[in-house]
Amino acid sequence: MLQTIATRPLAPADSRFRMRSRVRPVSRAVVPMAPGLPLIANAVDLLVNPLAFFVRSYHELGPVFRTAGPGRGYTVLAGPEANRFLPHEGERYLDNKPIYARLAGQLASANYPIATDGARHTHLRRTIKAGFTHEALASYAPRMLATADHIAREWRPGQRLRVLETMHRLVGEQLGLAMANRPLGELLGDAVTFARYSVGAGLGAYPAVMARFPHYLLAKRRMLAFMREVVAAHRAELPGAGRDADFVDLLLAATDAEGRPFADEDVIANAQMVYSNSLLYGAPACAFLLYGLLRHPEALARVRPEVDALFASSTADARALFHAKLLRAAALESMRLYPIALATPRVVAEPFEFAGYELAAGTVTLWAVSVCHFLPEVFAEPYAFDLDRYSEPRNEHRQAGMLVRFGLGSHSCVGAGLVDALMMTTVAATLRHVELALDPPDYELRRVVNPFPEPEARFAVRVVARRD
Repeated sequence: MLQTIATRPLAPADSRFRMRSRVRPVSRAVVPMAPGLPLIANAVDLLVNPLAFFVRSYHELGPVFRTAGPGRGYTVLAGPEANRFLPHEGERYLDNKPIYARLAGQLASANYPIATDGARHTHLRRTIKAGFTHEALASYAPRMLATADHIAREWRPGQRLRVLETMHRLVGEQLGLAMANRPLGELLGDAVTFARYSVGAGLGAYPAVMARFPHYLLAKRRMLAFMREVVAAHRAELPGAGRDADFVDLLLAATDAEGRPFADEDVIANAQMVYSNSLLYGAPACAFLLYGLLRHPEALARVRPEVDALFASSTADARALFHAKLLRAAALESMRLYPIALATPRVVAEPFEFAGYELAAGTVTLWAVSVCHFLPEVFAEPYAFDLDRYSEPRNEHRQAGMLVRFGLGSHSCVGAGLVDALMMTTVAATLRHVELALDPPDYELRRVVNPFPEPEARFAVRVVARRD
């Protein structure tokens, strides 16, 4: 089920492709097909190493190419022009509802933003986004940092930590206490299973039959029961002297596009989205950032004094984390080199032309947005872990649409700021309390698709010493 993905999108032997990375004029009427194997076509490439496949195919075939696997086919669009086209002109011609309809069906909600469009989507996105403003995140941050700090205090020298499992716990507990006033606790495993299978089967990354697997159905029942308990508790005790307002309170006060209050199913669907997206995005992002720093000790040596300064007083200012320039640069670089959002799926609703090719209505497209991360004309020495690319005078991340961490366009991740906050609080608490080392020391990160890229389960670190 789990397919490994090499950390580096291209091996050194593929460096010849880097010299031909400009988008070339295309005059052929037929979109070229990526070479593949008999019967299974590109299935192995798409499952084992999709990022390498997208980058290599872009250099060899141009910004538009076809790919296929058993029972499915895609037209892939990649490169700077594709990343500029998608969030602007692309909104006129593309539809995402067919992609996300099954996911919304898993949650029995008609008010799940990613599965809507038009005025309904705009209204829902504006409503949900109020829970992820800078002010809202700043209010969550102290609780998030305190929770991460408490967990990191438990680690002892010699202890071996499986990184993704550890990050799931850190992220799950931070979110539960900060945004729903209740920790996941023993339900963490169910939350991870529910997130993986509901999203994987809902988006087509997993076979649809997996949505009927018994252990998924059990996890789904437990998580939905947990969320119903959370909603009931919030209705019974309003925010005030007893507790602070949180994301669930925002949803309970929300209305749909017609002005009707959210039903409990809508509240539960959107509240669990925070858990699911953060466990599938936030936890792997934290793990990749930790790997990047441990794998590049020169970067860690620059980031750690900044983190230590944040904790110099007896009470750290959690909001100051958002202004930690070097830690922020490390987070950006980690998400550039180890992207989680490899491609954005869309269905062509109205025919359009791109790079000399006509794309017909009904064409299923993949916009390989992360290809730009590895083009030397966009990011200098793209395979280097370089913190300075995010500061003056370079500011390479400010090229519109080139660093894509959470998708592009009106359907990009509404909770992107929350993932950023999780990365900062989690890794800051970790660096504050312990010295860590890769275990084994020469470990090379490998990733799996589950249903999005994440570190393989055997990625581990060892606690070398306490720092507090």
